[in-house]
This record gives sequence, structure tokens and C-alpha cells, in this order.
Amino acid sequence: MLARPGTGIAPFRAFLQERQATNASGRNWLFFGHQRSDYDFFYKDDLLAMRSSGLLTRLTLAWSRDGAFLLGTRQDGFGGVGGLSRYWIAGGRYESVYDSPGASWFFPVTLADGKRAVVRDRDGIFLLDLQTKKARRLLDVQGQFVGKSVGVTKDERFVTFTETAAEGNIWLANFRH
Repeated sequence: MLARPGTGIAPFRAFLQERQATNASGRNWLFFGHQRSDYDFFYKDDLLAMRSSGLLTRLTLAWSRDGAFLLGTRQDGFGGVGGLSRYWIAGGRYESVYDSPGASWFFPVTLADGKRAVVRDRDGIFLLDLQTKKARRLLDVQGQFVGKSVGVTKDERFVTFTETAAEGNIWLANFRH
């Protein structure tokens, strides 16, 4: 299990590359978090490729914009994904904000107001109100489970979605405040 404790992601990427080069046995689990997935997901293509290839058994991601909380995937005791949770840094407490039994992954991006998040799941993109915990589907997109991500432009006028595999698609959705 690898955790990025403020030292930066590069040493862990190098460690994984070494394990790949030497065909090392065993599972690898990387925890990575930062402020914004659209700007701070360093080595994103490499890490997603490592997960797709099986080198990374698990990749747990968490992103926060203001540092008050982290929003990320909630894992169950068996390695499954049960939904999204918010971790309040100051209080050291967790709060469930979205439940989805049977989900395999989520990519959340917290909006600047800290009250909403744009989330990519296996069926598409939805807007999640973090206060009411209600979700509104923005776009239904089903496809392959390789290298999916979601982003929001700086002005938060556009949501971007990428899906990479043997071919790539880019989706844009414009939503109004």
C-alpha cells in the first residue's frame, strides 16, 4: 500500500515503474489526493495506465478545492466501492455524501462553492449537491472502464469528460448556475 504523505507523487511513480520493470509480484495500492484533479493530477496518464494494466491493483483518489475537506471514494472492507465520502480536515470526521452499492469507481471534482461536485461514475456524469446529498444526472455515457475522468473548466462553465481505451472520446457539457 502506498500513501503520498506530502513528499510528492514522483517517488511512488518511480517505485511502481521499478516494480513493473522487474516484474515484481504482489499487489499495489496507491492513495493520491490534492486540491484539484484537473490541475493537480500529476502523472495522470501514467497512473491510469498502471491501473488499467493491473500494475496498480487499486488507485484511491481524493480532491479538494479549498482544503476544508477531501471528497473521495469510500471503500468497503472487501475492496469494493460503496459511494462517496467527505473527510473534514479540521474535525477529522467522515461524512457519507453519496451511496451507490455495487459501484466500481467514481471521479469527483468539487466546485469552487464547496457545496457541489461534478462526479463521473460508470453510467455518466452527475451534479451532486453536497449539502442535500441529491444527485442530478447531467449526461448518460456508458462505455469502457479504462481511464475515465471528469474535469471542470476554471470558470466552471464547462464540464469535460474523457474516456480512453483503444480510442478516445471527449464530451463537453455546459451547465448554468
